[in-house]
Amino acid sequence: MGDIGKKEENKGLGGKNSFSYLEEGNDIGRAERKSTPYYYPDLKENIRFILSHFQEPLFPRTISTRASEGRQLPVHDINQIYEEFEKSKFIDCRINAFPSIENPVPNFIFIDLDNIHKDISLDKMLQITLLKIKKRLVGIPTVLWTGNGYHIYQPLDNTQRFEDLDDFKEFDNPDNRFLRFEKDALSIQWLCGQV
Repeated sequence: MGDIGKKEENKGLGGKNSFSYLEEGNDIGRAERKSTPYYYPDLKENIRFILSHFQEPLFPRTISTRASEGRQLPVHDINQIYEEFEKSKFIDCRINAFPSIENPVPNFIFIDLDNIHKDISLDKMLQITLLKIKKRLVGIPTVLWTGNGYHIYQPLDNTQRFEDLDDFKEFDNPDNRFLRFEKDALSIQWLCGQV
């Protein structure tokens, strides 16, 4: 799930070390940079930025907020997301990475890096994970600082469900197993015994 948490400065996707890799031609546009973080001054633009990582259909989708106490709320457009986030004062707000449809395509990897290992720094774990994503997927992920660690968002160019392929018919939940495998293979935390 994507975090849209309110940071101390109330700048949406800000935070001390948040950054994203945006390429020219992105229909969302470029984020403004102030000091270290990239952010959009308008919180609706931050929501659009998170949604830009996902393939169609974007809606219906679920979100959760502090006000919902983590319960999933169905939403059907950006305005509805904004209204629910506003009710929660933009604190602990998350967007589900997959639409609320039957059997969505596995086309997004979410990695959560936390500073829970004593032998390797969080920044080193991030560097290793980003290198693995670049080598394995030729990916350019978005990285967000959450206050306790990093969230890494990596869209995948995938239009096919593995459950629909004959080679995967013998496996239970191949779509979920694929996403878990990729997340673990790309993340350094599994090497540290933290997954």
